[in-house]
Amino acid sequence: MNPLTQLKKILILPILIALTLVALAAPASATLPPGNTVQQWNKIAEDTVVGSGAFQTEGLIYMSYTSAAVYDAAVAIDGDFEPYGPLITAPPGASVDCAVIEAAYRTLVNYFPLQAGTLGALYAEALSNFGGCTGDGGGGTLVGQTAATNIITLRTGDGRMIPIGTTSSFPTLPPGPGVWRLTPPFQSPQTPWVGNVRRFILQSVDQFLPDPPPSLHSHEWVEAFTEVKAYGPMTGSTRTDGFGPVPGYNDGNPATVEQAGWRPLLTTPNHPEYPSAHGTLTSAMAEVFRAVLGTNRIDLDIHGFDPAGPAGNLNAVRHFEKTSDLRREIINARLWAGLHYRLSTVTGIALGRQVAKFDLKHAFQPVE
Repeated sequence: MNPLTQLKKILILPILIALTLVALAAPASATLPPGNTVQQWNKIAEDTVVGSGAFQTEGLIYMSYTSAAVYDAAVAIDGDFEPYGPLITAPPGASVDCAVIEAAYRTLVNYFPLQAGTLGALYAEALSNFGGCTGDGGGGTLVGQTAATNIITLRTGDGRMIPIGTTSSFPTLPPGPGVWRLTPPFQSPQTPWVGNVRRFILQSVDQFLPDPPPSLHSHEWVEAFTEVKAYGPMTGSTRTDGFGPVPGYNDGNPATVEQAGWRPLLTTPNHPEYPSAHGTLTSAMAEVFRAVLGTNRIDLDIHGFDPAGPAGNLNAVRHFEKTSDLRREIINARLWAGLHYRLSTVTGIALGRQVAKFDLKHAFQPVE
């Protein structure tokens, strides 16, 4: 199997859309993002989703729509893999690049009509790089339109809520140990409706449901509590800022008594702690790298904020050479930030690996 064929798999995993690697050549452009056609429209999709206000898991849903349409457009012409949506028969000579452009543009403008002006300008620029995409008689354009329409139709009524960025009602439990509660700055829960969106590949949301966290009277719990208490605070173990109007709850274990006013290094996110969502996503990415590339060795740079630089910069760079390094980093990072117990991210790591393996086995298979 050649590298192009292998890397097409990456297109269709929602969590990996930002790392699409299909090698389709495209001329350089002063307006479009750098890279090949798929990379360009992947970046455009990222910018569109982020610009809409969609946040984290909500944004991944929209990225998945675009990714699936692009994947179906590409495989309709190049073959090699089974489509995600309905089979598309491509006319002879259809351009993959033109199909990718059309599929991404049509999908994005459907879900983000308020950004139609920006998307339209990028679309026109992309078409101009390929002679208006008329050289193949419009075959690639037709394939891309069909792929976008198929995905939009397939995902209609899938549980996605609008407008973007809203929350929804959710079941509540009496306050107590292990029950999620609002955390400073006491934000509303983060888009809880996402859990009700129809799955893209999995059979159910609890298909790989992990075991519950350890007992609050166990050695494992004490160890996890003590570690994050020591390594995760904002300014040390002595606090004067207070926790806020909602006190903690006594778990009945004298070894894990709440430290009044303890705050994490980073602001606690407004979603449940166990298992770690970040650990789950990162682990799934790492598993796809391993499966698609056939090796645990990677060459990956992740950019982040450097406090020594200007506001909004991405000057800090972490380099990873192995998938295990990526997983280890996220476990420690969530602990050091004071956001997760180590056991919660370790559980997320296992969950992400399971989901990625299932996805790659039950969809996007090579054509025999």
